[in-house]
Amino acid sequence: MFPVRGQTEGQMEEVALLGPIELSVNGRRLEAGSPKENCALAVLSVECGHTVSPDTLVARIWGQDPPAQARANLTSYLSRLRRRLRDAEAGDALLEHRPGGYVLTLDPEAVDLHRFRRLRRQARAIADSGDDEHARALLIEAETLWRGDEPLGGLPGEWARDLRMSLREELHAARLERIEAELRLGLHDVVVGDLSRLTAANPFDERAAGLLMTALYRCDRHADALAVYRRVHRLFAEETGTEPGERLNDLHERILRRDLDLAAIPLYRRAPAPADPATRPDAAPSGPPSPDPFPSELMPPDTEDFTGRDAELGMLTRPAAEAGDDAARISVITGLAGVGKSALAIRAARMLAHRYPDAQLYLHLRGHDPVRPPMSPHAALAELLPQLGVPPERIPAEFGDRVVLWRRALGRRRAIVVLDDATGTEQVRALVTAGPVRLLVTSRRRLAGIPGASYLPLDVLGVDEARELVRAITGDGLTAAHVDDIVSRCGRLPVALRVAAGRAAAGPQEDRHDGLALPEEDEDLAEAAFELSYRALTDEQRAVFRRLGLNPCSEIRPQAVPILSGHPGDVADDAVETLLDHHLIDEHRPGHLRMHDLVRAFARSRAFDEDSNGDRRRALGRLLNYYLACAHRADLVLHPHRRRLPMPDGAGGDDAQPCIREAQAWMDEEWRNGLVLAHHAMARERKQDGVLLVHLLSQFLEVHGHHESAGEAQEEALRAARELGDTGFTAQMLYELSVTNARTGRFSEALEAAEQALALSRAADDRHATAEVLDRMGIYLAATGRYREALAHCQESRGIYSQLGDRHGEAEALVHAAMVLWHLGRYKEAMVHLRASLNGYRSTGDERGEAAVLNNLGEVQRQRGYHRDAVQHYLEAARVFGGSDDGRNAAILKSNIGNVHLYKGEYQEALRCHREAISVFRAMGDRRNVADTLNSLGVTYLLMDRPTEALVHHQDAERLSREVGDPGQRVRALQGIGDAHRASGRYSTALDYYQKALSLAHDISDPYGEGKAHEGIAGAVLQLRGADAARIHWRQALDLFEMLDVPEARSIAIRLQMVDGVAS
Repeated sequence: MFPVRGQTEGQMEEVALLGPIELSVNGRRLEAGSPKENCALAVLSVECGHTVSPDTLVARIWGQDPPAQARANLTSYLSRLRRRLRDAEAGDALLEHRPGGYVLTLDPEAVDLHRFRRLRRQARAIADSGDDEHARALLIEAETLWRGDEPLGGLPGEWARDLRMSLREELHAARLERIEAELRLGLHDVVVGDLSRLTAANPFDERAAGLLMTALYRCDRHADALAVYRRVHRLFAEETGTEPGERLNDLHERILRRDLDLAAIPLYRRAPAPADPATRPDAAPSGPPSPDPFPSELMPPDTEDFTGRDAELGMLTRPAAEAGDDAARISVITGLAGVGKSALAIRAARMLAHRYPDAQLYLHLRGHDPVRPPMSPHAALAELLPQLGVPPERIPAEFGDRVVLWRRALGRRRAIVVLDDATGTEQVRALVTAGPVRLLVTSRRRLAGIPGASYLPLDVLGVDEARELVRAITGDGLTAAHVDDIVSRCGRLPVALRVAAGRAAAGPQEDRHDGLALPEEDEDLAEAAFELSYRALTDEQRAVFRRLGLNPCSEIRPQAVPILSGHPGDVADDAVETLLDHHLIDEHRPGHLRMHDLVRAFARSRAFDEDSNGDRRRALGRLLNYYLACAHRADLVLHPHRRRLPMPDGAGGDDAQPCIREAQAWMDEEWRNGLVLAHHAMARERKQDGVLLVHLLSQFLEVHGHHESAGEAQEEALRAARELGDTGFTAQMLYELSVTNARTGRFSEALEAAEQALALSRAADDRHATAEVLDRMGIYLAATGRYREALAHCQESRGIYSQLGDRHGEAEALVHAAMVLWHLGRYKEAMVHLRASLNGYRSTGDERGEAAVLNNLGEVQRQRGYHRDAVQHYLEAARVFGGSDDGRNAAILKSNIGNVHLYKGEYQEALRCHREAISVFRAMGDRRNVADTLNSLGVTYLLMDRPTEALVHHQDAERLSREVGDPGQRVRALQGIGDAHRASGRYSTALDYYQKALSLAHDISDPYGEGKAHEGIAGAVLQLRGADAARIHWRQALDLFEMLDVPEARSIAIRLQMVDGVAS
């Protein structure tokens, strides 16, 4: 039991109804009264805070046929109850006799039944807002209030019997709601026992039966799930002559066809295709586009001519029950280079995918990349976490924190993870996690010491399997003797067999070995096979092959091959086709060519043996220039108003400018290769070009959340720029590094880097750079609640832009200054700045900036009380956004439209808009906007007279705003918590939260927040200490609201007039 303070000051009372009737005062349980006395207590407790007439009490205690002395007996029972309370020092005021009847003046929170119902309401509301973890915790707390399954224990009569039955139904429904939340969270194995008991006790409950079938299906117990359906179907047929309902029948059909979508945990299920964005409040059902946080295809494709390995596949894919949990959970596939470890792991992973429907992940750990070092566990987690839908901006910098997030993100997912080409135990150990995760690791080493791992050493293919592989590649064009010769000479090593078979299939059958004998040692077989195929190429094809080996990137697009090789397009294309035929390269996905690590190392060694240093430098220089030109063109299209470092003469390229879709696609596909080339350039003789390439990619990396990769590249580029002694490059890298730090919440580091960039820009008299850094510093300062400093920086930036005649830069500084002015409560000035910014964006053709300003204009006008104007701005912003795929801005707009519905009293529409928006913010990991929308949901529930649901949303918002360091949202959340408590009659608690809100609002110079806090304090104090004590806070609120010129000023003025009128 959880004691809660009653309304009698200083006392703690509790009435327990969810079990035997109990009454406690200050933690001491009072002696039980007679059954009918307890029944009177129960009736008053169920109706606590409300007057209950004597007739109602009599009817509920004695039923339809009360005794003649019922009224007198009732008076006696209530007198004894009052005496018990007085003896326990609870006071007489707790049970009052008022006109019309009796009332128990107890806080509903002091009655376990009301707490149970409140927790259940809160759980439903917060689950509807997307927080199943919190909903589950609330429902568990609600269930713990029950002491057995017999509420109102010992009470006689029809009323008690009927209420008891009703309460049992409520408990049953609460348990199912908790189980539904647990199923959404992936706790299917946990709930099977509960559901088995519930279905046994309620055999006709189709909802419980459906949940049990779903849980069993997700536990890979398909037969048991189907057996539940057959049992229910037979029961209905025998007892009622009917069949189960449509929903249960549909579920049965999905299980029969092994529906993978049903098998996947809803939390991890891929989002549906987004609807068209809303264009007006009345058309809100379409909603903002919902981003899919999970990449659609992560596992590499299966090898088309995969051959043999039946025994090994059987070992890797056998169920856990046959292999033992650990042995079936972690498998390390070892063997020499080229033996087919990766192909086997990928084939096994694809075969197992139906058992692990929540995630299938793949990562190449670069254990033997000839150019790049092996991937560290720190970097591996940065690659794996986004595959689980973790937004890059939420990936922590510290390794230990990343491991914790990795294990939490995997949670209870049934996931399969392939870690390819590991070099050491430490590279893998941190990625091992508990739970239903299947881990397949490939390595040339044994990797001893991985807890719970089983090891599968992989040998070369058997003779028959090797022959089958050669036939799969060559078809029927070779004689049996020729096939056996290839098998023998390649030592049955798969990578050598593929290359040799590819060479044989590409040419005539006569012996083309040129007298070269393959070695006896396995480790040299592959290189010897490569040598045979290399000799079969023309000079031009060999040159293209060698150039591809020099490429520091793991893959290359066909259109870049002529650039790297220095050959005309038709020659390069012909060489690529030949190399594909010889299996010296493969197209692992459309338009992307790569080499096996062994082939790549061979090609690289041939390049160093046969090409001059100058030839190699020129080849890589052409590739770097190509990437610089492509990145420059794409950046110009995607971010046309960005200030850029100057490009070297001729580096821009002569190709036509791509369209937005093409530019976006190039950046999406090539940013990783671009960073690899930048690193390669900065490590050698082209530091300036490497820095420039990082600069050209930085804006894209910021917008799309690749902050980990951006930060590492910018740190390296900053070192290179300092080594070059180039002030402009150094200042720009400091600026871009500051942006990355801010995006990951490291505002102190962001300000430090920005201050260094500002000093360098001023020293170089680079006024454009100076203005840009000042404006960005204003954003950082505002994000930490330092509004006055922020305003000074934005205004200084605006002045410089104005002097330079840079209208777009001035528009940027104006909109940022406007939002600071808004936080400071200077709404009219904010409107002036926003309108000037809007004109600037329109004159420079920046539609994204225009839409953002229109949305901000709507927000300011809404807070000023001009709701019609706000709606017009929102509509215009929606029109400008149009078909944009900017999910975040569309969701912000949707949430703002929800606030318009709120003003119009359309509460259900407001809830729907806010819930659609919050689902987008949660998927994107945008916790600041999640907190904002939680507060808006809380306000909506409060206006719907549902303070308990409001409270849980504001509490979530307060916690989240603390975590992300958003003091403005925290003020709003504290205010909302106070409002919810005040609406529930808990005035002292409300007052505490209002005072916290007031203190924080004062600290961050938020006059609107101060005014709302004073208004709340006045409302609480009015109930606690009367109008005279409240008046001083209303007057302070009025002064602030009149200064801000907001609608609240009028309502406060009316309230003061009413209070003054009563006083006079």
